[in-house]
Amino acid sequence: MTMTTGAVAQSPGSLGGNLLTKGNADAVTGATLLLQSLEEPSFRRQSVSDGLGSFEFRNLPFGLYSLHISSMGHDPLRIDSIRVRPDKAEVILADIPLALKTTGLETIVIHAEKPLIESKDGNIVFNATESPLSAGSNASELLRNIPLVAQDPDGKVTVRGREPRILVDDKPVEMNARQMQDFLESLPGNMIEKIEVMTNPPAQYANEPGGVINIVTRKGRTGWNGRVNVTGGTRGETALNGHAGLRRKDLSVQFTAGTGFSRVLGLSASARTNRFPDSTNRLLTSNRSESGSWRPLARLAIDQDIDARNILSAAVQFNANRYRNTNRIGYENENRYAQVYRSSVRNVVNDGENINPDITLSYIRKGRQKGEQLRFNGSAGHSDTEGLRDFRQSFFDALRQPLTGRDSAQQQDETTISRSLSLRLAYDKPLIPERTILSTAAAFIRNATHVDLQSYDIATSGAGKTPRPALSNVFDFRQDILASTLSLRQRLAERFWATSGLTYESTSILFDLIRDAKQVRNSYGNWLPFANISRYWNRKSSLSLIYRATLRRPGIRELNPTIDYTDPYNLRFGNASLLPSPTHSLDLNFGRTLDNFQMNAGIGYNRVDDIFATVRTLQEDGRTHITWQNISGREEFEFNGWMNLNLSKGFRMNANAYYAYNRYSAHDILVNRYRNAASINGRVNLTYAPNQQVWNTTASLGVNRYANPQGTVRSTVNMVFGAQYRLLKRRLILTAQAVDPFIQQEYRTVTEGVNFRTEGQSLSRTRNYRLTIGYNMSGTLAASKQIRKALPQERSRGAATPGTRSGG
Repeated sequence: MTMTTGAVAQSPGSLGGNLLTKGNADAVTGATLLLQSLEEPSFRRQSVSDGLGSFEFRNLPFGLYSLHISSMGHDPLRIDSIRVRPDKAEVILADIPLALKTTGLETIVIHAEKPLIESKDGNIVFNATESPLSAGSNASELLRNIPLVAQDPDGKVTVRGREPRILVDDKPVEMNARQMQDFLESLPGNMIEKIEVMTNPPAQYANEPGGVINIVTRKGRTGWNGRVNVTGGTRGETALNGHAGLRRKDLSVQFTAGTGFSRVLGLSASARTNRFPDSTNRLLTSNRSESGSWRPLARLAIDQDIDARNILSAAVQFNANRYRNTNRIGYENENRYAQVYRSSVRNVVNDGENINPDITLSYIRKGRQKGEQLRFNGSAGHSDTEGLRDFRQSFFDALRQPLTGRDSAQQQDETTISRSLSLRLAYDKPLIPERTILSTAAAFIRNATHVDLQSYDIATSGAGKTPRPALSNVFDFRQDILASTLSLRQRLAERFWATSGLTYESTSILFDLIRDAKQVRNSYGNWLPFANISRYWNRKSSLSLIYRATLRRPGIRELNPTIDYTDPYNLRFGNASLLPSPTHSLDLNFGRTLDNFQMNAGIGYNRVDDIFATVRTLQEDGRTHITWQNISGREEFEFNGWMNLNLSKGFRMNANAYYAYNRYSAHDILVNRYRNAASINGRVNLTYAPNQQVWNTTASLGVNRYANPQGTVRSTVNMVFGAQYRLLKRRLILTAQAVDPFIQQEYRTVTEGVNFRTEGQSLSRTRNYRLTIGYNMSGTLAASKQIRKALPQERSRGAATPGTRSGG
């Protein structure tokens, strides 16, 4: 044998997988597997699959291999071009389907390695297991590295500027914005197999404004597996999480638990010019903030194959957030001569915690006809938030001397209880096999929230507190959504498909203002058509034309009439009379996939009606009211693109960009002083694996710019650098990351109304050097005595039993 001497001595690689019968997913036991080097024909290994269909070859030199699989009752299979290399020393083929014996001819499959980012049927797949950023990161951080995905200044995840539907393992997650942010930030990145971004989702989600993001968690190979990770960072963050899994041919049990603490420091400043009929003044603010949070998470997921046609799944999850935020805000009022005539300092402390348990049940029934399937998903969630905010403000005169008797102190005690219920049913029926498919779906979603906000004046002497009914509020909010969908998918020619469908959604909203003994109701119904036509060429090129009508509904944040007095110069409140915002979208996408190059590009046009957006209005007393209003509408012109390039064996690069130009009506531009502007986000990821070392390094650079009707919000470049090293047979994983080492997150805002202009700048101390230590464990379950007896008693020299060393 003439393979590399050092590689043979080290025996660094491994290859494993599971054998299943195609069609019924039964484990294939006792199959013979022959592994042969394509670079050194004399090097070969033999093994036999165990009672669960699992196999593994260990101590493999780096190189290119071919795997031959044969089993009684199945057609033989050969998998070519399997590469075991330094940056991918552990190759897992996952589930390998073997066809029941028909011709007896050997099927040949060329093994293709997963790129970091790939395109499938016009959708984007981010393979988290291929990125060293997944260790030590959370789901929210990973999402920022995916094409078309960004986070707005409020932390909300968006796809092409719109809010998507979030799924976990193909099951919808019903959470409000705060719950979703807590969940994504508490879900460890190393527990994620891949993230799918579906800009052209299946029929039951075709009318989601931002499409679908599906987070697929790791299941592991047949047998048991476990992972433990410890993370620490210079910014004060720490995390500990673990995962344990058990997988048999008909059962998968996965348990994830962990906890983490994070701390963020921030600085901000703003200058607002107020223009009145007879005067002009300026309000200068400076703010220093510190936010800390502790986030535990526990998740248990069970998937049971009852038989070949029935699958039952359940997931129980608990996540929480214990937080403390402090702000010290300085205010200065200037006259037209830039002279300070009044100033104050306001200290705000916000303590609170929320707990979010939920449960999801799923059932799949496969029909006798290929492609026929009935799916049910049901979920119920609960959220309980307790918050206490203290406001203390001191006032000063023009000489910055304290004003006696002007100091004030307030306190707000808020309890929020939210409950959600989601029931979804979908059915697919091939009318003509492999040509015409009928899909139907129905959904009922209820979100109910109870808010009890009590405000008090606190005596500066500490003698007690006095209720402030005018600043208090108690209300109930409920939103019910009922939707039904019918669609038809037709194959026009080979690799040429067309889909059309229609969804009807009915929404009802109730605000019960208990303190005011008043109810506010709103209801509306909308017809939402969709259609697309897709053409594929030899699985290397694709072209899609997609039309969708979607609906963006205002949530409790936009509708909540409670006034937020956190900032005495800016009063924030919602608008219970907001209407939904319908959008008509037309997109043209092109994709190209080659051996070392993948790309996707698209252009789009959107017409958005009845937009609800944040609007600021200067009042006569100098304060600004910030609320939500429906504006007349706008047109959006979009371009998006991404590419993945393998520059060499160990060097890969991918880049993506998104551009959207918003154009408003002449009336809004003239009367409301809205401005046409563009939103931009882009990112470049580089991955390099040094030769002959189990190293993996990566660099990620991104930039975002967001536009709103009254101005812009811009962020600077954000960066992440990472390096990963595996040792102890790749079970111990060390990952180092540098987050924003050169430039920290900085936002600049410009907002202009009829009689004011505000310029602001904020800086978050995001610079962080993070180290993660992880340890992986795995093993196979013992085969039954019957299987052991069925195994050959003698094997050729060099043969290896599953899970044992194979010589070399």
